[in-house]
Amino acid sequence: MLGGIGCRAYVIYGNGDIPVALAESLDGAESATLAPRRVEIEGSTFGFVHGALYSPFMMPAEMDDRAYGGKLRELGPVDVLCTHIPPRLEEAVFDVVAGRPVEGSETLLHYLEENRPAFHYHGHVHQPAQRELHLGGTTVINVAYYKREGYVHLHPWNSTSRSC
Repeated sequence: MLGGIGCRAYVIYGNGDIPVALAESLDGAESATLAPRRVEIEGSTFGFVHGALYSPFMMPAEMDDRAYGGKLRELGPVDVLCTHIPPRLEEAVFDVVAGRPVEGSETLLHYLEENRPAFHYHGHVHQPAQRELHLGGTTVINVAYYKREGYVHLHPWNSTSRSC
C-alpha cells in the first residue's frame, strides 16, 4: 500500500496492531519502515512513540499510562511528536460517530505541556470531533480516518523542502 507514495513512510503501531507482525510485514519495503524512536528530517527532530493504553482487548501493543510515560521520558524533547494515541483532552478524544470519548494519555498531555514540540500528530480517534487544536505552543493534529473522508494531512515543510 505504501510502495508508490514517493517518499519515506515511518509507521507507528497502535492498539490494534501486533508489533512483531507489523515489523515483518514491512521487512524489505522500499519506502516504509517501522518508525525509530527519533529521526532527523529536513532539520527537525521527529520523535515516534508506539503503542496505546490498555483496552478491554489487552492487545500486545497496549500498556498502562505509566509505562507510556516512560517511553515519552526516554524520547526526550523533539520538534515533532508522532504517536498513535491522543493526549487526554476532551477536544482530542471525542469520536463523533461512536458518540463517546476514547482513551487519551495523561502523561502525553504532560509531555506536550512540558516539552512544547511544534507539532504533535496522532490517530486513534477515527472520527474526531476536532482535527486540529492548539495546546500552548503545540499544534495537535489528528491524522486519523483518511479512508472515509479522503483526507491526508501533509506536514507544513518550509518552501525549500522536497519532502512529502
